[in-house]
Amino acid sequence: MMRSFKVMIADDMEVFRRQIRRLPFWKEETPFELVAEASDGVEALKFLQKTPVDLLITDIKMPRMDGLALLKEVRSQNLAACVVFLSDYAEFSIAKEAIQYGIFDYLVKPVKEEEMSALLEKVQAYLEKAEQEALEKRKLKERILESVSLYYPTAGTAEIIRIILKGNGDLKAEVHDLIQTTFEALGKDLVRTGLVLDQVLVEVLERMEEEVLWIQTLYPLTSFYRRKPSRTADMDSMERELQEVFGRISGKIRYLVSPEDENSLISDLQQFILLHVEERLTLDRLAEEFFLTKNHLGEVFKEKTGMTLGAYMLRAKIQRAKVLLQEDLRAYEIAERLGYQSAEYFAKQFKKATGETPSEYRRRIDEKGED
Repeated sequence: MMRSFKVMIADDMEVFRRQIRRLPFWKEETPFELVAEASDGVEALKFLQKTPVDLLITDIKMPRMDGLALLKEVRSQNLAACVVFLSDYAEFSIAKEAIQYGIFDYLVKPVKEEEMSALLEKVQAYLEKAEQEALEKRKLKERILESVSLYYPTAGTAEIIRIILKGNGDLKAEVHDLIQTTFEALGKDLVRTGLVLDQVLVEVLERMEEEVLWIQTLYPLTSFYRRKPSRTADMDSMERELQEVFGRISGKIRYLVSPEDENSLISDLQQFILLHVEERLTLDRLAEEFFLTKNHLGEVFKEKTGMTLGAYMLRAKIQRAKVLLQEDLRAYEIAERLGYQSAEYFAKQFKKATGETPSEYRRRIDEKGED
């Protein structure tokens, strides 16, 4: 039997609710079921408190309670897995602000059938993956607890670190202090996972070996400690290297310790891209921001979303370009704001993505506004 995902629409304009309602995605043979509509945020919240949904599609500006306030309530009470904003170009800054509260995505009114189709595919993939990974996480925690009790019955974090760092007796006290401080901070940061640091380290080392990630992260760490530095002049550069290594490890731990944290990685990536859409974005910059290799970032993003990071960045820029084209800006000004090297290249990318040149798109939108 096909899994059914519950959907709710909240918009004070009946014309937009009707337009979405008439889209061919809510039929019996599809995985999405439109279970409710609301004309304002208060009405929507009352329904959601009784019947949580998988997907909430909500307008931003509504009477009594707007979309942003509704989003905050939904997130704090865990009433919907995915929240999508409906916005027009004038509300883009509000939609952008909503990113910090965990919005899944946004659609520009009026919603096109192909855009809704792409969104629902992404939502379905996200929800199905989340359900599978929740099950895997429960099994993983059981396995970690079992492995800790069997193989590390008395060894604490300090002992595990001592084994990893065996043979580094000549390290200076400053480096030892840095190690201790870093692991203490890392331990506090990982409390939210529900696992003690000992368990986290065991699992991370095990999974790094299984996934050959130890070549990239664990080996540089151990080889660094085994150098036994003898010259004080080397200490500053070695401390910087140590900090970089721990940065990479802490980044990997966040997304290796629990399958659900890979979903967090995807969400963080998408939010970062949307927040910085008017800047020059590259895979190298994303890798630096998230302390992971660009290959690993690209592979995880493609696996989770079905699209490449490059395609998602282009999509975000094109969506923003559509908004900017409705303002009094020239094409070269929009190209500069979005980080393109030339107006010609921007126009080429825009036409490739939309089938229209920027001027053709602007003319069509202007003609619609006059009707």
